[in-house]
Amino acid sequence: SPQELVKAVRNLGYMGAVVTTTTNTKRKKLKLTYHIISGEPYRLNHLTYDVPDTAIYRLMMKDSTASLIHDNMIFNINTIDAERDRITTLLNNNGFYRFTKDYISFTADTLLESKDIDLTLHLLPLRRSDKYPAPPYRQYRLDNVSIISNFDMMQATTSSNIDINDSIRYNGYPIYFKNKLSVRPKVLTDNIFFAAGDLYNNQQIQRTYRNFGRLQAFTYSNIRFTESTTDSTRLSSYILLTEGRSKS
Repeated sequence: SPQELVKAVRNLGYMGAVVTTTTNTKRKKLKLTYHIISGEPYRLNHLTYDVPDTAIYRLMMKDSTASLIHDNMIFNINTIDAERDRITTLLNNNGFYRFTKDYISFTADTLLESKDIDLTLHLLPLRRSDKYPAPPYRQYRLDNVSIISNFDMMQATTSSNIDINDSIRYNGYPIYFKNKLSVRPKVLTDNIFFAAGDLYNNQQIQRTYRNFGRLQAFTYSNIRFTESTTDSTRLSSYILLTEGRSKS
C-alpha cells in the first residue's frame, strides 16, 4: 500500500513524495496511519512536438486550444495520458481509421537542479515488418455505405454470405433485405450520420449506433468496415440490423 500511494502521488507531479506508516495497537485491534510527505511539485517548462506527419501535425495545431497540456502546469501523468486519449479521438474523427493512443508517446527531460520539465510529444511510425519501411498514416474516406436489414447475427459471419434477395435505393443509400422491408426507408436513413464520400469519423459512427439502439424495431446493430482492395484510402461500410419480433 505505501508503494501504491507513492506511485499515485508521484503521478500527480510530486516526484519526491515519500510515504511512511505508523501503527498503534490496542488489544486485538491495530490502527494504521499513512504519512504522505509530498514535497514541491514538478512543473512543465515547455512542450515540443515531434510529429513528422504534416497532416496530423496541422490537425493537432488547429485544435491546440483544446490541449490539456500547457506551460507551467504541474507535471501530472494522468493529465498527460488524458491528452493522448484526446488526440486519438481527434484523429479518429478526422479520417484516421484504427489510430490508437499507442502511437503517441512522451519523453520528459528534467532541467539541471530544478523542478522544471521539458516535455516532447512523439508520433510513432506505423508498425510494419522489418523488411519494409513504415507506411505513412492515411486518412480514409467512405467509398460506400450499405444498409442490410433482416441480418441474422447467428448465421452470417461475412458480408458475402448474408441472406438477402431484394434491394432498394433511398436518399443515396442502398438498402438490402430479404423478402420484405418492414421498416420505412426514411426511418433507416434519418438515423445515419455518415455517407459515401465522408472522411471516416468515429463520433458520427457512435451517434449512429446510439440512434439505432433507441429504435425498438431493432434488437441488434453492427457497423462493419472493410478496406478497399484497389484504393488504400477507401473504406466500405455495412450497417447490419437485426429486426425484433413484430408487435401490433
